[in-house]
Amino acid sequence: MKFDSLAKRTFLFISLCCLSAPAMAECSKDEYEFQLGTLKSIWTELIDLGDKKMEAVKKDEGQAKFCQIEKRLKQLNRAYLSVDTALEKSCPSNYEKYRSTLKNSRDIFIKGKSMHQKNVDICIKDGF
Repeated sequence: MKFDSLAKRTFLFISLCCLSAPAMAECSKDEYEFQLGTLKSIWTELIDLGDKKMEAVKKDEGQAKFCQIEKRLKQLNRAYLSVDTALEKSCPSNYEKYRSTLKNSRDIFIKGKSMHQKNVDICIKDGF
């Protein structure tokens, strides 16, 4: 049985659309806004804790306070990267719209990850 070229192309196009449909599915607006809200709340808490950490250092409140804040910063850093990755996977087209802003934030958190880990390792070594 022979197919003409138009029928072959149509069949191929329909097949590709059917195969790629699940990958092209997009998250709902509510889900996207919820994940963005989560990122914003993590970011806000990180800024507040960063301020508290600087204040603790200025007031010389001790290494225990510093380590407590640093451990929480590490947790928040991991949470942010986790939510960011989930957002990119579940809402790819929305993520692409704001990619430059989100990528800059992701880069900051990736760099911060090693810094927080180093500080937590020092705290553990010192018994805090």
